[in-house]
Amino acid sequence: KEGATVIDVGINVDEEGNLCGDVDFDTMKTVADKLTPVPGGLGLVTTAVLAQHLVRAYQLLEEK
Repeated sequence: KEGATVIDVGINVDEEGNLCGDVDFDTMKTVADKLTPVPGGLGLVTTAVLAQHLVRAYQLLEEK
């Protein structure tokens, strides 16, 4: 959809050995209003959420 925000959470290796997402970046950059890059997009957020979940899991274990 034109003007959409596209959040690419996929990570793959293309035929040339480069990291890429699931979204065709070249096509979407002409349509989407905002597009997260791969690599360099949501990786830090994913890591932060995972760390938060690990801390919470530990806290729940300690409460038992």
